[in-house]
Amino acid sequence: MLVTPSQSDTEQSFLNAALSYARLGFHVFPIKPKCKAPPLVKKWQEQATTDMQTIRMWWTRWPNANIGIATGRKSGFFVLDIDSKNTGFVSLSNLILEHGNLPETGKQKTGSGEHYLFRSSFSVRNSAGKIGSGIDIRGDGGYIVAAPSIHPNGARYEWFVEPTGLANAPDWLLRHIQQSKSTTSTIKQIDEGHRNDTLFRKGCALRQKGLKAKALGAELIRINQNECRPPLPDSEVGQIIDSVLKQSNNAKKPLFTFRDFVCKESPKIPTLRHILHTISFFMDVDGKPAYPTMLQIAEMTGYSEPTVIKWIKFAVDEGLIIRKKHKPAGQKWFNYFYVLPSRFYSPP
Repeated sequence: MLVTPSQSDTEQSFLNAALSYARLGFHVFPIKPKCKAPPLVKKWQEQATTDMQTIRMWWTRWPNANIGIATGRKSGFFVLDIDSKNTGFVSLSNLILEHGNLPETGKQKTGSGEHYLFRSSFSVRNSAGKIGSGIDIRGDGGYIVAAPSIHPNGARYEWFVEPTGLANAPDWLLRHIQQSKSTTSTIKQIDEGHRNDTLFRKGCALRQKGLKAKALGAELIRINQNECRPPLPDSEVGQIIDSVLKQSNNAKKPLFTFRDFVCKESPKIPTLRHILHTISFFMDVDGKPAYPTMLQIAEMTGYSEPTVIKWIKFAVDEGLIIRKKHKPAGQKWFNYFYVLPSRFYSPP
């Protein structure tokens, strides 16, 4: 049994947890307290260890140190890193809707999202955003911070499902990872004369997928630097970004207005935002009423039904979404459906 904050909040819990990870074959190393970096040992890729004596020495010297675990073949697993700030839950929900649920495996709550750990005996490279916005892969040469470490925002890392028996990644996820590699190696060059139009069209397509302004800007800057020959000046890319945002705002559908609200303005509660995003996936872009059951929402988000019920009640009380009863013809009991408040149907 791994040591988590619910069992002990003392300094000793860091040492005990690090030793527990080592027993699982995970190579650990200390990180500056309440931080994701820097490691407190030089050349952490080489120094990360399962040696009990070394681990005791490190956490005796730095008893409050966060715990880093080297990913990839070194520890025998890779990680799906979901960042809620960059629509990671949205991207993951889309993948799950298309391909099916992820298998039960080690699952950790982070300060800004979730980690899913999958067994790996082969090489998986680190990547950022290549299989979906807000989804990173931590593999060879990477690491994660693990419970009971403390995130820079003060939140505790905590295991939803302890990593004592990791599952193999589903085939569809491995295909996406492999495709992201091949896509990277066969980038098409955008030649002079096509740069502005291509960047604008790519930006509009990304915006239609619900990408936030900040993430959209970063992606267009990346495309300009990596694919445009020669790259456009930063000022010109900035003008293209402004044009994309203006265009999308002029014709923004209610569903995307709602998702923008969830990302930018709704209460900064990851669980609540995850649930609201999940409900939105049952709607079309015009905000067609959604009919998910509590069980469906719980299965898609990974939360318990009582947790889903709690946060949906909160959302309804706060006017974030409207929940109504519906009794189908010939049925003795009521179903519930969800509609967007009227403000999301108004021009932004």
